[in-house]
Amino acid sequence: MPAETTEPGMKSKLIAVALFAGVLLAYTPLKMVRILNQNDNFWYVPTAMSLVNEGNIDLQEFEAPTRELAKEVTFLKDYFGEDDYRIFRTEDGRVLNHYPIGTSLACVPVVGVLNLRYGKAENPVWAAIWMALIIAKVYAAATVALFYLLVMRLVNDQRWAIGLALVLGFSSLNFGQHAGGLWSHNPAAFYVVLALLCVVHPRSNVVWLSAFPLVFAVTMRPDVILLIAVLTVYIWMNHRASFIKFAAVGACGAIAYMVFCKVNFDSFTQPYPGPVNVLGRDFAGGLPGLLVSPNRGLLIYMPLCGLAMGGIISAFRNQDTPLVFRYFSVAVIAHWVFLAVWPMWWAGWSYGPRLFCTMIPIWMLLLLPIRRIAARPSVLGLAGLMIAWGTFVQIRCLSDQDVHLWNAMPVDVNNYTERLWDWNDLQITRGIGGDYGVDLPRKRKPEDFL
Repeated sequence: MPAETTEPGMKSKLIAVALFAGVLLAYTPLKMVRILNQNDNFWYVPTAMSLVNEGNIDLQEFEAPTRELAKEVTFLKDYFGEDDYRIFRTEDGRVLNHYPIGTSLACVPVVGVLNLRYGKAENPVWAAIWMALIIAKVYAAATVALFYLLVMRLVNDQRWAIGLALVLGFSSLNFGQHAGGLWSHNPAAFYVVLALLCVVHPRSNVVWLSAFPLVFAVTMRPDVILLIAVLTVYIWMNHRASFIKFAAVGACGAIAYMVFCKVNFDSFTQPYPGPVNVLGRDFAGGLPGLLVSPNRGLLIYMPLCGLAMGGIISAFRNQDTPLVFRYFSVAVIAHWVFLAVWPMWWAGWSYGPRLFCTMIPIWMLLLLPIRRIAARPSVLGLAGLMIAWGTFVQIRCLSDQDVHLWNAMPVDVNNYTERLWDWNDLQITRGIGGDYGVDLPRKRKPEDFL
């Protein structure tokens, strides 16, 4: 049987609004370290700006401004060249961002509002950079607020709902990665939580609406297809009346996306998925590495997920645990295995286990099945230490460029993957003490952080 859930009242909805405003306010002073919006994710906002201002996804209008700004901002020198891996050039001369279109679409409403402030900027690339910083924080804070409502719907416990929401907001990848930069998994996580709110809605006839945010999320992060597969089984088994509508929306969304890709990229998917011909090349290393690698392990960067594993066990052993938690458990396990199959499971130049980001809210939900155990003083104390460590780890991501330079120095981690297992050279602690990067300017110009 599906879980018995409750609908949050007006008080809870007001708390969610307050959480959004408070978390966003707390995120506002954060500066974006340069690495968080200068790589794969750079063209999301310019694409959204093109949609708002010109009604298309072409990026040609950014070529001259990018080359002009590159005279001042070093990292832009590699952009818009023939070898820029971030853009796709069509035979008829169009220049497109070949990374997920869904992320740019998710930016459109905020870009429309921010255009009032930045629309007349002297250089639109500067406007895009500042917009990305703001949009990242808006989605990260909104995810925290929605997550609070999701927990309330599942357990109707204010203390747990507020507590877990704050943990998600300040002691998880939602803080270090999502509040710090506009990755595709930032809005994807928001729409995953929105979908789960529909899935666990007290009224069964609302469940099918989860298809809309799920389809949107998968156009941002292809790995969301695993969650869709698991939830499809859940809805078929427990909400049969909603299944036809759910499947119809999913099918229409998939067809629309494939048509879009065929028209623009001459392929049924965007080029984003990458080197599928080498899937599983390091599965034996990736499976444990994604959890315990000192420089990419989920349990190193978010040790609270170790307690969530107890929630996975409880979901299958304790018959009192709502059935939906079993499906959540299958989803995170399947996602973990999939990431190990991915040829670059360490996410390239990254900070910690970034590829887990989309599913982090579900990992946090899996703490709910062990609420009774967590009330014990010993477990509560351990959880407190884990939360404190997790917060420290995320602050390091946001505050020190050196932890990001770890990827390239002394050698490129993509070419020397043994560095992922080096306990004597931790990415988290790079730069502490001031003895790293002595040949780099310690006081950087503001644009160097953008």
